[in-house]
Amino acid sequence: MPQLRKEDWFERYILPGLACEKGRILPINIVGQKAAEVRQTLLARDSRRQIGVLTAVTSVDDCKQWLLPHSSTMVLDPDVAKAIAHSSPLMEAVSLKTAGWLMMPLVIRPEPFLYILREPFSFEEPVADDNAENRWCWTAKADPAVVEIIHCRPEGAYRVSFVLSSQNPGNFKIELNGQGQKFSLKGKELARTCIFKISLGEGANFLRISFDGKPFPVGPGDERKQLYYCLSGLKVEALNNDLENKMDNKETLRDRVIRRAFHRNGFFEITTFAAECRSLQTMAGLRSCFDYQEGFSLRDYRAKTSLFEANTEGRQAEPVMWYRFSKTPAPGSEW
Repeated sequence: MPQLRKEDWFERYILPGLACEKGRILPINIVGQKAAEVRQTLLARDSRRQIGVLTAVTSVDDCKQWLLPHSSTMVLDPDVAKAIAHSSPLMEAVSLKTAGWLMMPLVIRPEPFLYILREPFSFEEPVADDNAENRWCWTAKADPAVVEIIHCRPEGAYRVSFVLSSQNPGNFKIELNGQGQKFSLKGKELARTCIFKISLGEGANFLRISFDGKPFPVGPGDERKQLYYCLSGLKVEALNNDLENKMDNKETLRDRVIRRAFHRNGFFEITTFAAECRSLQTMAGLRSCFDYQEGFSLRDYRAKTSLFEANTEGRQAEPVMWYRFSKTPAPGSEW
């Protein structure tokens, strides 16, 4: 558990969750070795609220017997959070007791980059495949389509590559961090690999794509009436090997695997809001919402500076990210 002052617990961890309650006063379960201490801090701020305390939740029976019904839950320890995230029955049992939010720290695999595709892009092909990489643009507007590349490694020189393709000829204009390219698709050559050797900073980098070709119709039964072009195979590779992320622990979960699993279990909105190690710091601030087509869709990125120092006693900090899983949209979201 991060070493924060008691007054910081309420401000940094709990208040964002309480904002999702929309006027309701829900019971809260505190789960972890320091649950009693946190309970006293919360009661000092909000004496009206019913608060349950547990040291651990390890089984479905624990959830049924000890978690308060129609409540919110805060898990303090990564080991308890891991047990929930790795067990579908336990995750479902916690979800059934949750009316507000579930907040917990998870050890996850640092990603080299993530990306958010804005409105003109449709769902992945094939649906719900974690290895899917094809995204279709299904509308053409005066403004370029935007791909927000969330770069999670140190600032430096990188090779960004992707493929743009269409079924009709047309002219592309693309721009990444002020560096632009123009090219045409024509004849039988209706696909092009685009490469940028460019400096990327930590956090959001913006790729803008314009296309003047004609759309083509899709097959029967597809809700998208027409498509314009496809973006696929997006890669970000360091030109300096020292910048590559060396961690590849197969036992840790990926962020998108966590989101897909919890969205399937009834949590509408998921946000990463604080990291306990620097390799994850840039990934804090990603919000996703449930989507019936692809399981979830990353909605926005609000860069955070929240880095909570864990008590590692001289050991290297584990890659722990704090998640908030909400049953309803947060106030101020487009939902």
